[in-house]
Amino acid sequence: HADILTVSPSLEARGVWSAGRWDFQLKSRYTFLQLLDLHDNNSYINLHSSSQVWKNEVGVSYRSSWAIFRLPLRPFAQFARYDLAGDVTTDEFVDFFYEARAGIGIGMPHAVKPLSELVLSGAYYWEGPLTGYSIGVALSF
Repeated sequence: HADILTVSPSLEARGVWSAGRWDFQLKSRYTFLQLLDLHDNNSYINLHSSSQVWKNEVGVSYRSSWAIFRLPLRPFAQFARYDLAGDVTTDEFVDFFYEARAGIGIGMPHAVKPLSELVLSGAYYWEGPLTGYSIGVALSF
């Protein structure tokens, strides 16, 4: 049994430019992760750690005229590099990895505010032992 407090402040800078129906985005985010071990019955695992993640991303989306059940569709693609530092890089883990993501956002009707978009996406990650994919659903508010 363990009780842990996670502190995770972050700072983000983003620029978005539009050309017709196309939106282009540059984004950079720094995140600090601090795990504080409040109570731990297991002396073999150290749960007190601090790590940093720096994510740089480029993305493009298209505000299409396509719709499904009258809900607007927004296809998008993103490419990102994550640089890792601190305790997360111990034990021969990677210092950085890449992500390629593509998906589609489905605009939500005003009746379900504050929900603005349902996003279906898939991503591929690669670098050393951290290679694989994910498929997910996200809600934007």
